[in-house]
Amino acid sequence: MQSPTSPRSWRAALLADGAHLRLASIGLALLALATLAIYWPGLNGPFLLDDGVTFPPIQRWLAGQASLAEAVLGRGSQLTARPVAMASFALSAMLGGDTPFSFKLGNLILHVLCGLLVWQLVRRLLELDPRLAARAPFLATIASGLWLLHPIQVSTVLYSVQRMAQLSTALVLAAVLLYLLARRELAEGRVRSALFKLFVTFPLLVVLGLLSKQNAAVAPLICLAIELSYFGLAGKGPVRAFFAAFVLLPGTAVLASLLLAPDWLLGGYAEWDFSPMQRLLSEARALTSYLGLILWPRGPGMGVYTDDFALSTGLFSPPATALSVLALLAASAGAAYWRKAAPSLCAGWFAFLAAHAVESSLLPVELYYEHRNYLPLTGLVLAAVGATALLPAGATTRKTYPMRLAGAALVVIVALATVTAGRVSVWRSLDSISAEGLREHPHSLRAIYDRGNVLLARGDIQGNLALMVSLAASEDPRHRLLGRLHVIRARCDAGLPVVRADYAGIAPLLLPKLTIFELQAMRSLAVTQQRRGCAIAAHELGDLIAQAAETAGAQPESARPKWLVRLLAAETYARAGNLAAAETQARIGWSASGDLPTGVLLAKILAARGAREDAARIWLELDSRIKPYDSLGRSELAQIRAMLTAPAP
Repeated sequence: MQSPTSPRSWRAALLADGAHLRLASIGLALLALATLAIYWPGLNGPFLLDDGVTFPPIQRWLAGQASLAEAVLGRGSQLTARPVAMASFALSAMLGGDTPFSFKLGNLILHVLCGLLVWQLVRRLLELDPRLAARAPFLATIASGLWLLHPIQVSTVLYSVQRMAQLSTALVLAAVLLYLLARRELAEGRVRSALFKLFVTFPLLVVLGLLSKQNAAVAPLICLAIELSYFGLAGKGPVRAFFAAFVLLPGTAVLASLLLAPDWLLGGYAEWDFSPMQRLLSEARALTSYLGLILWPRGPGMGVYTDDFALSTGLFSPPATALSVLALLAASAGAAYWRKAAPSLCAGWFAFLAAHAVESSLLPVELYYEHRNYLPLTGLVLAAVGATALLPAGATTRKTYPMRLAGAALVVIVALATVTAGRVSVWRSLDSISAEGLREHPHSLRAIYDRGNVLLARGDIQGNLALMVSLAASEDPRHRLLGRLHVIRARCDAGLPVVRADYAGIAPLLLPKLTIFELQAMRSLAVTQQRRGCAIAAHELGDLIAQAAETAGAQPESARPKWLVRLLAAETYARAGNLAAAETQARIGWSASGDLPTGVLLAKILAARGAREDAARIWLELDSRIKPYDSLGRSELAQIRAMLTAPAP
């Protein structure tokens, strides 16, 4: 018997590894082609939801009406503007135009590239798993296939704006791969190269990820899950310094901010109808719901219309909350118990949880979105192939084992691909997306709105009106208010007479807290009233919008929906010629938010009313804050300056 270190056995092992890699490369190529073929019919699907507010700067740049810097960097902070993602959208628009096909094709290409990164990461992790190292390329190919062709990915790949999540995922995967390379270099004594990767290149990749989408902040936590699962934090000084710098210090800063300045992270709860504790409880149910969709995907129940996800108001309200918490704790305990026998299972499970640490924790954002699983699914596919380490040794040493495992994996991947193809066919038009969404989520406001827009586009005015009437009859007070607003808008838009009693009945329905949905409904009504006239005067609509802000006493003026409603009221009053009322609303909104468009409107109103000194003071502040490349903002400043320098009437 040859020694494992003899030249002959070493060459045989190298040849065997090469054969495995060649087979894996063929498998990856076939998976990539299958992914491209399955997703291709959906590339001409529509823009959806946030696409409508994300792409106008790109479209203005493409039309020569804005600079590239304006399109990429936006008007706010560079972090919230997500300039890396916006730059990629600009590249897509430059190469293929500003059509859905162009953006979705870019998403599909990026999806395939992310699948290759998943393969690389899973392979390198499995090489650390003693029982699975020999089959690492083979198992990584299975994991990559599960990841690429799972139907939960459709609502990321074919929802154009979610390239932000894709880019963030790609950069996090690259950062974690880099961490593994540095870990190997430390073991080999190449300390200088490892330190450069850990403390220069790794944070650079994470920053680029953050500038794509903020959930890239989870990268160090995923590294920690890997470190504890495979190494038990046995690393020496550089490894401990890495986690002190990128996990301990940021964690301490977050905890300190929660204790000393909670509004920095939690101020956004003023926009939502839930508390931080209610969100945490709800996220336990969200995580188990995601797991259910991943383990047993039901195509029609998937999609973007998840704003109807029920809130957990207590540990037993609903009872599924407590069951979800127990299930997550049990799964975590099991993964920890099997750490030594199946480290990849342990690493994958805790990487899944770590990847959800930003969007499924305390941050005040919407409760549920499928696309939040784009990165976490990497952990679950690692756990799935890692669980094969728990099979009896006798079963895995049989010659037929690889073929049996490959056959079982192929059946699962084909089944997933079939469901994915069905989802892609639905995503080819807003008609099919909204029809299925409304059928599966009848209480989703987004599904109702999109379905109503489809009906309007096909000229079915009565169908749209009936949909809004049914919303107005809801038992939910917020839905009832929104339905009433949309009924008036629908009648106005259709040229039908507006029932004054319907309009007068809105005021008693106003709520103590405004959300983005009320803002959208009132803005839509204001746009329709301006275009169609209706039987409602602009000053009456201004009164209603201002009353909505006054009624929202449960919110501070700094809550985003509230000051945006103030801005809408000011715009509506100004259009009606009531500059005094417009000034009042704009002043409140400007003081509460410092929002640039609100400041611009206030300065114009003051200049029009002859209060030039006040207008000039606001102009100076705006001039210091509006970026040099912001053509819209600079144009507004020029208009205000012209008003200030014009001869007094």
